[in-house]
Amino acid sequence: MKNIIKSIVVVVALFLNVNVEAQNAPKLENSLLWEVSGNGLSKPSYLYGTVHMICSGDYFLTEKTKKAFETSSKLVLEINFADPKETLEMQKLAMGKETLSKKLNPEQLAKLDVILKRTSGMTVQQV
Repeated sequence: MKNIIKSIVVVVALFLNVNVEAQNAPKLENSLLWEVSGNGLSKPSYLYGTVHMICSGDYFLTEKTKKAFETSSKLVLEINFADPKETLEMQKLAMGKETLSKKLNPEQLAKLDVILKRTSGMTVQQV
């Protein structure tokens, strides 16, 4: 009988401990934006979860997410190259209002041309 009572007390204590720990855990189930910092990093990086199959009216970016995007020095996106419409849309978004020759001086343009040829096999004219 003593063993049964001890067992019940232990089970109840474990259950209460797990329940308290679960209540103290941060609520992350609605987080798409994650900050990666520490461990020798000089500044934080951000990882934003992807959103698939959502109606445009239901999609929004929080102010915190917009600020993280704006303060980032680089933004890397995922696109589906197999979908011609998506590829075309990304090309339109990547196009600026001014040509590169108006934004860059001849020396910068030449450097960019060398980098593009080396990394992608394309010239500035092709881009």
